[in-house]
Amino acid sequence: MWPSGAAWKSRHRFSANLRSENRAVGPFDWAKEDQKIIRQTERVRAMVAFGRVSPSIYVRDMQRALEFYRDILGFCVVFANGSPVSFAVLRRDAAQIHLCVRPESAGSCHSHIMLSDLDLLFDRLKGADVPVRQAPKLQPWGLRDIVVADPDGNTFEFAELIGEPASV
Repeated sequence: MWPSGAAWKSRHRFSANLRSENRAVGPFDWAKEDQKIIRQTERVRAMVAFGRVSPSIYVRDMQRALEFYRDILGFCVVFANGSPVSFAVLRRDAAQIHLCVRPESAGSCHSHIMLSDLDLLFDRLKGADVPVRQAPKLQPWGLRDIVVADPDGNTFEFAELIGEPASV
């Protein structure tokens, strides 16, 4: 059963507010917001509520991956494990990813991340010579997106909400 009523509208307003205000969420604000949304959803329906998704991205070289995600995409390392580091949790605003050293699987991941300003990110990526697999494209489902690859070939679809989806 899909969320409906007040919980769905509240979640949509929260996402829209982040986009319209283009504000950065502090390092731990995301947990409070996630918990608030989960509580609202649970009041509406008596079933398990899902929270933030953190995809695992498999890489060959952690240092090279960190340079890409931290220095080019602007993520912050919030947790690292191993000596040398073989696992790291990175955050930027409400987005979180897990980097895992797994050379045999590197390049096999794909993730989709919503953001507030696609053109700003696209210009930054072009300036850093990041391989763009799909230039900005308006999709019939109401998104404008790009597809880029990290140094290991993992792909990311970055998208911004443009309007209402076209009817089928």
